[in-house]
Amino acid sequence: MPSMTSSHSRSPVLVTGMHRSGTSWVGSMLCAGGDLINIGEPLNVLNRQTIFPKRVELWYAHITEENEAVFLPYYRDALAFKTHPLADLARMRLGSPRDPGRIARRWGDFFLGRIQRRRLLIKDPFAVFSIDWFVRRLGCGVVVVVRHPVAVVSSLKRLGFAFDFENLLRQPSLMDGRLRRFRPAIEASLESGDDVIGQGSLLWRIIYDSLEPPDVRIVRHEDLSLEPVTSCAELYAELGLEFTPEARAAIEASTSEKNPAEVSVRDPFKVRLASKTNLGNWERRLDRAEVERILEITGSVAARYYPEGLEALRPPA
Repeated sequence: MPSMTSSHSRSPVLVTGMHRSGTSWVGSMLCAGGDLINIGEPLNVLNRQTIFPKRVELWYAHITEENEAVFLPYYRDALAFKTHPLADLARMRLGSPRDPGRIARRWGDFFLGRIQRRRLLIKDPFAVFSIDWFVRRLGCGVVVVVRHPVAVVSSLKRLGFAFDFENLLRQPSLMDGRLRRFRPAIEASLESGDDVIGQGSLLWRIIYDSLEPPDVRIVRHEDLSLEPVTSCAELYAELGLEFTPEARAAIEASTSEKNPAEVSVRDPFKVRLASKTNLGNWERRLDRAEVERILEITGSVAARYYPEGLEALRPPA
């Protein structure tokens, strides 16, 4: 892949991929060097305090020229680290113990971003269908995180994260375009009820079989887990970031085998894990029939990213 270093030396960075693929960890590690300011997941339906004046309505929103008016001005303001104090305060929930801290933290981050001339990091799995827009309209360098479907679906099962495909069917720009060939499978999935295994597998296949990368860096979660310092150093170089001693220390601390082997169900977005041990957690979460079903649904797409099959998920002794 061509290096991003020259063409994206001061550009914003988008880290995306399916949810539960490791985008939060990758985004956090990229920020550890001090060059980037992370604005989290603006396209997360559940996020109240983001750069937007109101929450988005659909998971995996597809941004195009037709609907960009409700997104583009706020992303551009974020690129300039411009805050909207009145709008932020208007959205603050009365009595919320978290909203004031979130607002203050973002204001502080944006202040540092301006005076230190940092770059913006948009860590958002739900931007994966809009990669081309982020490249074309915001000039983003893009990192797509791929994680083996068995590992992703095992995490969805453990957390009980179902996916309603109506979020895709309600977007004609997707369903009449790049996702047209998936419509029969998507419509069939609506009849299966709360089927986390089937839904997660189908969504994984759709996302990673429909990528339209103009010039993106695809990284495997498993490679980062096995060699976190080396892999992250390479990613820093690709993105034109300085791999500082602070970055190395943060990555080592985040992936140490002294960390928990699994995240807590109550707080599934922690980024400190025993990274190598975490690779094998799927074997305790899934039975053989579930593994076979995941592989059957994801099929050749999984083989494209993981020619070695399940061996990618078996940490060395």
